[in-house]
Amino acid sequence: MEILVFDESRKTRDALTDSLGKKNTNVTCCSSSNDFMTTMQETSPDRILLDVTTWRKGTAIYNYFNFAPRLNKIPVVFFNAPENFSSIQGRESHEQDRILREPTDIQDLISVVE
Repeated sequence: MEILVFDESRKTRDALTDSLGKKNTNVTCCSSSNDFMTTMQETSPDRILLDVTTWRKGTAIYNYFNFAPRLNKIPVVFFNAPENFSSIQGRESHEQDRILREPTDIQDLISVVE
């Protein structure tokens, strides 16, 4: 399984890479909007683990490039989501999407991926 992790927190990225790597999962990490957009053009992950706080910091650039539709058909685990969060504007929901409210524990993320 190919998983893309998008989170600006190095601690979270490292913990997810270590935990998921032990399960024979290929993990690619991104810490910035530019990295995320570039990686999405170069790869086709089976699942995305996306920190909502990190995503929201790049909203203007995603809107400018109409980026959200590129995430269609890929299941996304949205974590650290505020109470009113339901999805990314401009992206179709996927039946395997999951929303984990803030604060999200690393073990909660790992269990959703398994």
